[in-house]
Amino acid sequence: MKEKKEIVVEKGRNVKVVFTKKIWRKHNWYVPIVKERDGVFLTGQDLPYAKMIGKETLTNEEKNLYPFVIDPTEHYRIIHGQPFNTDVYYDRMILQLALNSREVAESLSAYNKNPQGYIGYVEDNIAEARAYNETANLKYEANTLIRSLPIMDYKRVALLVNYIMSKDINTDSMPEDYIKAKLLEAANEDPDAVLKCFPKHNPGIEEDLYILELIKHKILYKKPNNEIYDGDVYVGQSLGDAKNFLHKAQNAGYVNKWKHLLDKAKGIASDNAIEKLPTDDKAEEYKNIILKVKEAIFDEKVDKAEYYFDKAAKEYAKYLDSATEESLLSKINDLKSKRKDDNDNKKKEQFQKELEELEIEKLQQKIKHAKSPYDDKQCEEFWNDKSQLIEYMVKVKFPE
Repeated sequence: MKEKKEIVVEKGRNVKVVFTKKIWRKHNWYVPIVKERDGVFLTGQDLPYAKMIGKETLTNEEKNLYPFVIDPTEHYRIIHGQPFNTDVYYDRMILQLALNSREVAESLSAYNKNPQGYIGYVEDNIAEARAYNETANLKYEANTLIRSLPIMDYKRVALLVNYIMSKDINTDSMPEDYIKAKLLEAANEDPDAVLKCFPKHNPGIEEDLYILELIKHKILYKKPNNEIYDGDVYVGQSLGDAKNFLHKAQNAGYVNKWKHLLDKAKGIASDNAIEKLPTDDKAEEYKNIILKVKEAIFDEKVDKAEYYFDKAAKEYAKYLDSATEESLLSKINDLKSKRKDDNDNKKKEQFQKELEELEIEKLQQKIKHAKSPYDDKQCEEFWNDKSQLIEYMVKVKFPE
């Protein structure tokens, strides 16, 4: 059921209504006026019912605000292909009525998402072009984030894609190339959803991933009814409940146990070395420092991870075994590499935006410039295609 939230039409649009159902292409369509509650209708006009139907006279101020009053007892006709100029008050109000009926989609792209739910759509070429460009930018960013992932993170992001998009990417037995291909496929299908798998676009998603990894490694168990348990201990009905469980002080013992078991399951460090430490104060301090390093790595906070790792290496050297040291250093270096890639991607995105603001003639001049790194001969086939010229210039400046 479509939500009855009032849609407001902006000024400055020249559009037309296109019907996709044959009956409304042949016959007039009369806009059904949506009733929100007794005496209140989604007309875009804040008037009492008596004034809507003409029983009471409008004040001068209301006449200025509403040059044309929509009467919910009347019928307003729209024909297939009818143009609307939203700078004209009557056109704007009738178009607004059509959209608030929820039978006409706001755009072709909105219609295509649910063609069975509408009888037509508003054709607005400029709005569609903007929507296309926005989707293209989202796809580019989602693809860039996937391509810049360290191989070790493919499975982690796939867990989130499976959860957010209800996918079934096999992270257990399939190779990394397969998982990467499936992630790129998802990025092109629904870039918005894939972007939500990254903390940059969805702060706090790391905790969702943490719970999903606990479930994947059978540290927590998710029943068919979605209830999550640690043995006999009820954790919650959903990931949200499980995250709330994490933050309750009385559950600190469970949280520390989960971290320990997850590290062991993932082979992040040699936990045996920690388990065999003597039970002195220094050993306890070392355990806490190592946990802080792992937490910082999990949260992708490389500076914090480096700080605590250096502290462990300097102040607790006799407890730091070579396997733990090698594993943690490898993870920290991977994070550093990822941060560098993120910075490079930001520069790449900025460069592309700057090129998009230039006219094609200016791009052609840059390519032809004697000192430029570009070769105009390589561009002959797409010399008059701005998007391909930009793609070429970005590839030259930022080779993969």
